[in-house]
Amino acid sequence: MVRLIEEAKTLFNKSDINGKLWRRFWQAINMYNERVPYATVITYLYGSRTAEVKQHRQIYNTTLP
Repeated sequence: MVRLIEEAKTLFNKSDINGKLWRRFWQAINMYNERVPYATVITYLYGSRTAEVKQHRQIYNTTLP
C-alpha cells in the first residue's frame, strides 16, 4: 500500500495535475465573474461530456445554521 501511494504521488507530480486543476479553478472563477453561464464554463473547461448541466447550486445565508 505504501509503495502504491508513493508511485501515485510521483505520477501526480510528473503529470502536473495539480497545476491543471489550479488553472481550471482560476479560469472558472474568471468566467463566473464575467457572468458566463455555468454550462458554458463546464463545457469550455472539461470539453464535451455526456451529462447535462442545468445549473450550479446556490447557498443562501438563510439556510446556514
